Amino acid sequence: MKKFLLILATLSLFLSKAQAVEMSLQDCISMALKNNKGLKTFEMDLASKCQDVKISQTHFLPSLRLASTSFFHDEWISKKEIYQPV
Repeated sequence: MKKFLLILATLSLFLSKAQAVEMSLQDCISMALKNNKGLKTFEMDLASKCQDVKISQTHFLPSLRLASTSFFHDEWISKKEIYQPV
């Protein structure tokens, strides 16, 4: 029983040291910002609101619509024929 506890204690020490990672404060802050679900949700909501503002601003801009029609005659008419007085 004592051997089992000794082995268990030794393994727990090795495993705890294997999981320990030294990180600087800046590394911890960047990891927290990267993995923050609330912050990601806020950023996506902000992007959506910016798109809504752009869409609403387009309603105040003037719009331009172009249309064209064409008609072809069987015979070509020269410019002289068009401008000659009758």
